[in-house]
Amino acid sequence: MLKSPNSDALDQMALDVKQVYAEYAGLYSITDTADTARTEAVLSIMPSAENMSLTLTDLARQVRQAFYGQEVQRIARGKDTVKVMVRLPQEDRRSFDKLDEMRIRTGAGGEVPFEAVAEVDYQRAYTSIRRTDRQRTLTVKANVNKDVANTAEIVKDIQEKYVDQWKAKYPDVEISFEGDQKNQQEFASSLASGFGFALIAIYILLAVAFNSYSQPFIILTALPFAYMGAVLGHLFLGMNFSLYSIMGIVAAAGVVVNDNLVLLDYINRLRKEGKNALESVEIAAEERFRPIFLTSFTTFIGLAPMMLETSLQAQFLIPTVVSLAFGVLFSTIATLFLVPIVYLYFHDFRKNIVGLFKGRSPDQITAE
Repeated sequence: MLKSPNSDALDQMALDVKQVYAEYAGLYSITDTADTARTEAVLSIMPSAENMSLTLTDLARQVRQAFYGQEVQRIARGKDTVKVMVRLPQEDRRSFDKLDEMRIRTGAGGEVPFEAVAEVDYQRAYTSIRRTDRQRTLTVKANVNKDVANTAEIVKDIQEKYVDQWKAKYPDVEISFEGDQKNQQEFASSLASGFGFALIAIYILLAVAFNSYSQPFIILTALPFAYMGAVLGHLFLGMNFSLYSIMGIVAAAGVVVNDNLVLLDYINRLRKEGKNALESVEIAAEERFRPIFLTSFTTFIGLAPMMLETSLQAQFLIPTVVSLAFGVLFSTIATLFLVPIVYLYFHDFRKNIVGLFKGRSPDQITAE
C-alpha cells in the first residue's frame, strides 16, 4: 500500500511498482485501486470571456444544467412529488463531444459558442478516494500463481532490490506491504505469543508434576528437533514453508512433549526404586524404546496418505501434515538419545553443585 499527500507522486510510483511486478513470473492481474477511475472534463475559462461578464461559475452551472438538468417544476401526485428537469436529450448526454456544439449565455443575455469562451481538459477522475491518517492511499495488487512463485520470496526480493530506490525517488510516499504478507506477519506474531504462553503453561504443569525446576527443561529440549524435522520434510518434498507449516510444528511440539514425558517419568520411577542415574537411564531407554518409536512411526504412517493427497480440497492441509509427520519422526531421535544424555548431564551438574556446597572434594563427588 502506498500513502502520500502528493497524488502525482502516488500515481507515478504506482506505475513503477506495477512495472516491477510484471517482471516476476507467476504474478498476474496486476492492478491498482485507481484503475477503475473514470474520465472527467476539467473546464477553464478564456480571458476573452471576462469581457462578456462571464465567470467560471456561470460556465460550470450552464454545463451542469445541460448534462445533469435544471429543476423547473414539481408536480404533486398523491403522496409523491415528481421533479421536472430540463436538460439535453439522452443521446446528446452520452459524450462530452456535445460541449463543442453548446452555446453559452453571457451576462448581457446573448449566446456565444462554448469553444469561444472556454477550454476543456480531460483528466482521470477517481471513483473513490481512500485516505489513511489524512493522506491519500493507493494499493497495487496482483494475484500469485503458487505453482510458479512464492509470495514471501517475491516480497523479500522487492524489499531488498527496490524499496530503498523508491524511497529515494519518492520521499513523500510511504510504503507498506499488505495482503498475504501482512496476514502472515500478523498470524506469525499471534501464534508466537500464543505458543510462548503455552510453553510457560506446560513448564509450570511439568514442574508441579515432577517437583523439579530442571526436568521440564529436559522434556522441552526436543522441541527444536520438531522444527528441524519439519524443515527437512519440506525440503525433501520440495514444498515451500507457509502459515499452515507453522501450525504443524506447533502440533508436533505437543506429541514430542508427550513422548519425552513418558520416558522421563519412567526414569524417575526407577530412581525411586533405588537404581542410580546411569542404570535408570539405560533401563528406561531400552524398555521405552518400542512404545515411543511405534507411537511416532505409526503417527507418520497414518499421516502419509494425506501428504500424498492430490485433490485440490486437501492442498492447504498438506504443509501442516508434513510438518507434523516429519517433526514427530525426527524428534523421536532426540527423545531416545538426547533426553537421556541431557538427564545425565543435569544429574551430574546438580550432584557437583550440591557436593561443593556441602564441602565435599571433587574426588569424593566423583566417587559417589
